[in-house]
Amino acid sequence: MEDKILLVDYFERVVGTPEEQPYFEMVLYQYTEAKLLLEKYVDGGTDEEMLTSYHVPAEAYKKALQVIKKYDMASWNSRDDCFPLDGKLYVCKFSEGPNFTRVSSDSMPEEGKQAFNELYKILSGYAMDKYLAEL
Repeated sequence: MEDKILLVDYFERVVGTPEEQPYFEMVLYQYTEAKLLLEKYVDGGTDEEMLTSYHVPAEAYKKALQVIKKYDMASWNSRDDCFPLDGKLYVCKFSEGPNFTRVSSDSMPEEGKQAFNELYKILSGYAMDKYLAEL
């Protein structure tokens, strides 16, 4: 197995409650030349945490990048028209060549939630039985 190289990380967690809530996360890695690895964490950070791994086609990364570019997520950290979202934290980390950008719902433009929703839909669309990774 080759080393995993992070491509896109999608993370969400309910915040603002007395007790820390579990998180949901999907991480897309370069795995081999032909395959990507998608790891999905449900109930993350708890005793019930469940990790499921999928080998997905390279198109998953291309589609995720389309959303990232459509909403110009790389610019969010330097924009003046961004604001925080209360009640839920969303985070996206993605690579741009050798550099990584991390954006979150702590500072996002008006259409930010829509960007996170579209990214979720794309990545979760590959979390299917036909792509389950053999262990």
